[in-house]
Amino acid sequence: MDLSFIILGGVLQAAGAPINGVLKASLVNPWLASAVSFMLVTFLAIALFWIQPTPLPTLEDLKDMKWWAPLGGIVGAVAVFAGLTLVQKVGVGAINGLTICANLLATCAWRRAYGGRRGACDEVLRTMQRGSNMHAGGLQGLFRLRGPRRFIRRITSNN
Repeated sequence: MDLSFIILGGVLQAAGAPINGVLKASLVNPWLASAVSFMLVTFLAIALFWIQPTPLPTLEDLKDMKWWAPLGGIVGAVAVFAGLTLVQKVGVGAINGLTICANLLATCAWRRAYGGRRGACDEVLRTMQRGSNMHAGGLQGLFRLRGPRRFIRRITSNN
């Protein structure tokens, strides 16, 4: 169950950038589009909390919480806003590929800074290599379909 939920989350995350791109194109203002997107997430979170309000943290849990723990939503908002504003410029594949690469590199840095398992960065680098090999295979397929010049022009154009 946990693995399938993670896979579902990955599929939905990949769909998030183009969906948010359409929202931004429809609403014109990227800040309004972000507000609409996060309002829906807020309503969903409140509804789920209403359905299942326990467990709640104790005062001791709150005292032990790191000061930066509540900032995860802001961090996520930056990622959503980047996708929302740039997906029409660089394309869904570039947004998702760069996001995954940045996630893996940040995971490595985070583990080094805050002490992770020994060899954690090696694991991240192996994952990146497997992903780049699969991505290279996908790019070869695109090149055969569109030709490399047309594909590179598309992902580097400012339109």
